Amino acid sequence: MILSVSPDHMKRWEDAAFCNGTDPWRLVQNAASAVLDLAKELIGSLEGKNILIVCGPGNNGADGYACARLFRQEQAFPYVVAVEEAKTKLAIRAQSEYESLNLPVLRNIPENISFDLVIDAIYGIGFRGSLSEHVLKTVYQINVLSCPIISIDIPSGVEGLTGAFEHSVMANATLSMQCHKHGVLLAPKEVVGALHVADIGLFQIGIPNAIAPFDIVYSAEAFDLKDLLPSRKSNAHKGDCGRALLVVGSMGMVGAASTAAKACLRGGAGLTTIECDKFIMPILQTIVPEAMCTLAEENPQFDAVLIGCGWGKSKEKFLRIQALLKERKPTVLDADALNMIAETPLHLGKQVIITPHLGEAARLLATSVDAIAKNKIEACFQLHEKYGCSVLLKDAVSVLYDGNKMSLNVVGTPALAKGGSGDLLAGLLCALLAQNRGENMMRSMQAACLWMGMAAQKVQGKRYQATVNSNDIIEALGYCCI
Repeated sequence: MILSVSPDHMKRWEDAAFCNGTDPWRLVQNAASAVLDLAKELIGSLEGKNILIVCGPGNNGADGYACARLFRQEQAFPYVVAVEEAKTKLAIRAQSEYESLNLPVLRNIPENISFDLVIDAIYGIGFRGSLSEHVLKTVYQINVLSCPIISIDIPSGVEGLTGAFEHSVMANATLSMQCHKHGVLLAPKEVVGALHVADIGLFQIGIPNAIAPFDIVYSAEAFDLKDLLPSRKSNAHKGDCGRALLVVGSMGMVGAASTAAKACLRGGAGLTTIECDKFIMPILQTIVPEAMCTLAEENPQFDAVLIGCGWGKSKEKFLRIQALLKERKPTVLDADALNMIAETPLHLGKQVIITPHLGEAARLLATSVDAIAKNKIEACFQLHEKYGCSVLLKDAVSVLYDGNKMSLNVVGTPALAKGGSGDLLAGLLCALLAQNRGENMMRSMQAACLWMGMAAQKVQGKRYQATVNSNDIIEALGYCCI
């Protein structure tokens, strides 16, 4: 699992370390040494290299001044630019020690120098809001330089909690101190670059207990998949492996239903039944022969249900949602089910997972897509508060929240930016809920997102990204755990 923390919790962690006798200056030195090591990894020997270090007024700037001093000891030529006067005790001390080498602190980036590396130490994880005109100009100058850029902790201009930004440094690599902050994982890869973590010594005292659910987040990565997926006994039969009911599909939208059903089957559901209109049954039974088809009035039995993919909207369908919710079984609401809930809000209950993309989330909360995108963590809290359910907010980095814990899904690819991906995820999630009998909703959400992301990456490795479709990904699901 990938550990990330909120900026506020990082401060509490540091404060706890200081109370236990950790020297703040030692943390600065450790951070500077880690930057030095990464610089060598990126550009090799530092001797004779021109390195631009842009420092801000706080402790992020202190790290910058400290690593500039180390660069000089490596026979490099550091050029330190201060966009603001040093303000914190650590920044003032670090600047003073750098200047003791008889090296100047500049106010602007010097011209006519070919830089080999840039260190972005302007703002750290506490930054919020907009960059000043002078800093914005400096950031623009940094971004157009033709050399690698290392951002310390987070690219300057990016908010440490949400990953939101108006303008920012475009880093080739971000070096997170002790662990990632949520914003580094939520921001686009084009902004943060390759992610690295430096242990600066805080694990020696342990991480403090979380105050808010988003303070400490563990996000699944590739080697976690096998542990997240349900296991089967040697004598298992199909009834042991979960009965999944998919209330999906309508005339003209059979593709959504078939994609969800195929994913549900590939996800391991023992029995998959599609509840649909009789006019599309022959199509579905041809496309997905392993699945059964039924009508609503036949009251099919199930362990978990998915409602909404390609389903359409009507008064009768809204009543069907209400009837299925009364069963109190693990439920996934997607697509048209979400659109009906947005029009007539219901308290859904803890057995329900909603899977909106940003547009659907905006409708559910009666706000704008931009508002959702700027703070997906807050959007998840609001969705949970309003609808009383677990939330899987889909995006390039999805946010998962079950009312107690939060997680991010950071494994994926732009190949998933295509119709059918949401149906695939919903079907896969329903299969996992059916097998788990609804126990540990977070585990099922993590597994579904991770599994789909890994399968998409696997397919993308063999073909042009834009040609990948949902059938390719469903086929690849079976090869992710081998």
